[in-house]
Amino acid sequence: MRRGTRGRIDAVTPELASAGSIPDIILLAARIRGGKCSLEVLNVAFKFLRPELVPTVDRSRSDFRQPIDRAINCLAILDNACQQAASDSLIKAGLVDHLIENVDGICCWINFCLLIPEFVPTWKNDVLGAYNRNSAMMDVFLNMDDRVYDAYISSTGCIDLVLRVWFREDENRELLLDLETRSILQLLYTIVKKKRGLEILVKRIVEKRIAGRLALSVVRRARRVSEASSLATKPIPAISCIQILIATACSLVECENEVICKAFGSAHATRELCASLNTLTTTVQKGHAELLHTLVPSFHHLFATTMKARIYVVDNWVDIVEGGVIPLLAHLLPSVRSDDDVVLGFSMASISTLTTGVICHPRVIKRHLAWYPSGDVPDLIQGPSAITAYWKERWMQTTPFIISYLKRDGTVVTICDNHACSRRMSKDEPAQNNPSRQCASCSSVVYCSTECQEDDWKMFHSRECRQAGNNHTARRPLHTWYSHSDRQFHLTFAAYIVTSLSAQGHLPDSSGNPGNLLINLDGSKGKMIIGSIDIRSVQSEALWSKRENTAYSQEYLKARYASLINQFNQPQGGKDTRLVSFAVRFGAHEIIDMMVLLERVGEAYQAVYSVMRHGYDSEYDSLPPDEA
Repeated sequence: MRRGTRGRIDAVTPELASAGSIPDIILLAARIRGGKCSLEVLNVAFKFLRPELVPTVDRSRSDFRQPIDRAINCLAILDNACQQAASDSLIKAGLVDHLIENVDGICCWINFCLLIPEFVPTWKNDVLGAYNRNSAMMDVFLNMDDRVYDAYISSTGCIDLVLRVWFREDENRELLLDLETRSILQLLYTIVKKKRGLEILVKRIVEKRIAGRLALSVVRRARRVSEASSLATKPIPAISCIQILIATACSLVECENEVICKAFGSAHATRELCASLNTLTTTVQKGHAELLHTLVPSFHHLFATTMKARIYVVDNWVDIVEGGVIPLLAHLLPSVRSDDDVVLGFSMASISTLTTGVICHPRVIKRHLAWYPSGDVPDLIQGPSAITAYWKERWMQTTPFIISYLKRDGTVVTICDNHACSRRMSKDEPAQNNPSRQCASCSSVVYCSTECQEDDWKMFHSRECRQAGNNHTARRPLHTWYSHSDRQFHLTFAAYIVTSLSAQGHLPDSSGNPGNLLINLDGSKGKMIIGSIDIRSVQSEALWSKRENTAYSQEYLKARYASLINQFNQPQGGKDTRLVSFAVRFGAHEIIDMMVLLERVGEAYQAVYSVMRHGYDSEYDSLPPDEA
């Protein structure tokens, strides 16, 4: 065999390598490292990376030693050629053409190379290294050209290879993780960061029924990153890892595939990712506070994904609050620069959403009180003055919701949707002795007794039940159903606000002039706005449709809604009653909209009757009104 003089490649070397000479292939791989790779050398490399040349693992080790030696060195040639391709358009073009033509071969050979540590004892200590190297190479291929990316993500073999790399565990049953290289994490993110790759990956995950396993794997890795022993002295690698993990999880959840969303919800991924980011942030703050700003984008990404959610909405907000989103935000806000308008603006939006669009739901408030038992959130000590002032102002607005939650008399629902119920204010038979029972057909209304249910069936519900049932059926799988317990909490809130306003002398006196004043409590704009409307100047239809860009699916409630207003317009026999229009935003898109009739009992107002509508921003609503 003839080889280059003193190890140099001569004209014969590629020819001999192409004939299968392992020493010459090794020479090619060694000599182009950091040097020049030619198209001729590329042709040699791809010749021995064909799928039909991949040996089977049941063959004798001696039988597949030569194919392995050739393939490993040919992959090394490709690795060096990829580096050269960054500045050599000719090599890049050749690589792209070969990679597209040989998708199956590349995937099969990399897959086989990952098996070697399983069967060759001398390689067993290099499992992490083998997976890191091959993940890094695949990542380079996928990022080289959109045509390469499209070709590989269209291959089931490639997607399965990526998943195999992601789920690989070490001898301690821990998922492979290298904070320094991060190539395993980066490979999966490269797939999901583009819509086409995300769709194909999600479809394959659903087919293989591994969505739950995937969600748990993200959570497990995030927890390990946040607890890494090297974090205190070398935080940057861990910060990079948590950034990739959060970006990957957010991409998967934002695809809104119900199987994926359910899996991530069951794993409480939002809570766990927030908790891991919180733990990591606390450690970084102690020794490397100057790096806190690098974690702000990851927080915003996780928070924005929660805001965008169209299904499991309440569950997601419960999880992120339970995971410590409020102390996390308090840690990160001081690092926001006052001259960074984009980050500053999103930080303001996060504060606004939390205070007026999240801490207004009883399930969320319960988790909030676990962090802050009094409900009071400490002021920010540092940070841009605009943020510290906004933080203080906004958290003060949550106080009425917290107080209303603490004032709740248990969690038993005592609402009655019969407008003529005689037990509501009965001293002989108080409401708490009559826990409500909902309609078995549609679940949309509740009653304190069979008599009230029969009365309301004749008056309204016989015409509502079928449509209400359809609405409930559509909402239930999305986990966006608004429970009667939630409604009772908001009735308590409305009564508390009106009682407080009355005690402060801020309510116009309606005695002797009943039926004229509608109190408007509007928290749908990011801040609770209190006003009043003379209902003599508006029709019930106008009040029904007064909220712009909001889609309601409960058109069947119009008759009940108009009846409530008419009931208020009737003489009240000396009773002090108030009609309240109450609206609050939950999250980014949902609107809770109620018309509530209050009656004064002693020093406080209590809810007598209510009609509740559950709406969405019409631009995003997943259930248009005509589908109810």
